[in-house]
Formats: sequence, structure tokens, C-alpha cells
Amino acid sequence: GTSLNGTFDQNFTIDFDIKTSSITACVPFAMYASGNTFLGVFPHNANGNTYIVCSNGGTSVFDYWIPNGNALIADNTKHHFEIDRNGSDFYVFIDGSLKNLSVNTAIGTTPIPSFGATCTAFIGGTSSSFVAYGGITYDSISGYMDEFRVLNTTSHTGTFTPPSAEYD
Repeated sequence: GTSLNGTFDQNFTIDFDIKTSSITACVPFAMYASGNTFLGVFPHNANGNTYIVCSNGGTSVFDYWIPNGNALIADNTKHHFEIDRNGSDFYVFIDGSLKNLSVNTAIGTTPIPSFGATCTAFIGGTSSSFVAYGGITYDSISGYMDEFRVLNTTSHTGTFTPPSAEYD
């Protein structure tokens, strides 16, 4: 596929398969540039929500969450998780089903940071604890991830059938 060239200031898709039997504060996916500049998916064990957030130097770029989203994926069964941006619209799917999102900060005029060669990408977790969203310490997932991809296009804006085969 075509590279995002380090920026998420365009339409994109981030998707992966995940299988876990329990959600603790973990990092299935995050890009971290410096200080409070990051983009990531953060399941949170204390309140059961799954957060999809981006911060640029401590200023919220977007902040969405799936209420009780952790219960949707922590059942020791493989699930397909997908995030799509289409202009100013934001979509999150679990197993192809569009989820209702709660919003703290919608995508707006605050620029999404550029994640260049100096950023750190976390896929499936970290080698050490990572303090991010809400001052919570996040660790690696307890389970596995597969078929992770990032695209510079919107894949879906409505319910779909998740892929059953590996990506090319």
C-alpha cells in the first residue's frame, strides 16, 4: 500500500485482529512522537471504555471512546477492530459493526501531528510501561494481534463483513 508519510492529516484506516481474554490498561496501537504528542487506541480497565485519542503537545486533536468497548473484545475470541477517518467523520468498528462513539473532542482544526522517523510506534504493546491518556500507565496486551495495517484511505463508513483471509 501507499505510505501515510508520517501524517494522519488525511483520510485513513487503521485495522487489526485482536484476541484477548482480559483487558487491562494496554496499548494495541499507538504512535508517540514526544512529550504529550501521540495517537492511539487505549482500552481502559477501570471504566471499561476503549479510547481512540490524539494529542498534539498536550492539546487534544480528537478524543473518542466506545462506552464499555472493552467488554466487546475481551472474551478470548478473535475480533476485527477498525478505525476509519473520512474528512471530519470518524468511524470505529468491531467485527464490522459500527459502534456508537462518545466524544470529548471531535476532529476539528487542531492539526494532527506529523509522526516522522523519530516517532515510536507501539503495536501490541510496549517493552516497558507507557504513560499516556489520562495519566494511566499502559502495558502490552495479554493475547495476540494479527493482520495489522494502516492505509491512507477510508475503507468503510458503514457496517461491513470483516476479512476472513490474510491481507495480501
